[in-house]
Amino acid sequence: MNTNKAFVVELIGGKKRLTDYPERMSDSIVVYEPASLPTSGVYRGKRAFAEFYRKMRKFYDLNQFQLEGVYGDADKVFAVSKAVIADTEDAILLCEEIRFDGRKIVEARLYFHDERPVQESIRDADAMHSYIYFMERIACIATT
Repeated sequence: MNTNKAFVVELIGGKKRLTDYPERMSDSIVVYEPASLPTSGVYRGKRAFAEFYRKMRKFYDLNQFQLEGVYGDADKVFAVSKAVIADTEDAILLCEEIRFDGRKIVEARLYFHDERPVQESIRDADAMHSYIYFMERIACIATT
């Protein structure tokens, strides 16, 4: 297995953070996220990557992230993962295209299989958070 492919297996399969490997991340890293996700956007550079990572940790339950397979070689690796959406039991199948320059990740682009579970989970999570907020407000009013 080539070193970049092995690194992706270690990183995603081991549920590690890219920031744990600063020598493997380009200063000018670019991350592309689909418009239909809460993490949507283009993130350029390490500072923007940190912003993206905060959003990602809120959206996915990273403890339940499952690496399904890693494909590719040399400077381009594809990682297929099953991701559980935080605060739900819904999961989506992701494919991340990771481009390397030597040993450094310079670009990551995410694709996913079916947006219906994502949109439904976002709607359900928003509804649940609204319900919890509503119940907390009622509890506060009842105790005053």
